[in-house]
Amino acid sequence: MYSSPVVLLQADSPLSSVLQRELENAFDGVQRVRSVDQARQAIAHHRASHAVIDCEISSFREIADLTRDFPATAVICTHRLADELMWAEALNAGAVDIFSPTDARGIISALTRSSAIMGAIAA
Repeated sequence: MYSSPVVLLQADSPLSSVLQRELENAFDGVQRVRSVDQARQAIAHHRASHAVIDCEISSFREIADLTRDFPATAVICTHRLADELMWAEALNAGAVDIFSPTDARGIISALTRSSAIMGAIAA
């Protein structure tokens, strides 16, 4: 289990609950929030090294602001209908990757990879 906290902003409440449970199996502490402003506050308060942000309720501009303001926080985006254009927009905004919110395995894999990369950079 990774000791770094994760901030989770997901529009669909049932999906959010399932994804939160999956994340809690891999990470110590998942903070579920309801808005980008709450995500920003939770990242700062918990010193979260990861954030999973739903692109259906946040703009790529907001994601770019988060990645700029919290460079030590890896941002993973989710969207039910992600395609190649959306993937490129997410990466251009500074996100690590974009997944369907139902792909918990992919999200966790991307988060753990980003932990390893961030740890190597910090060392």
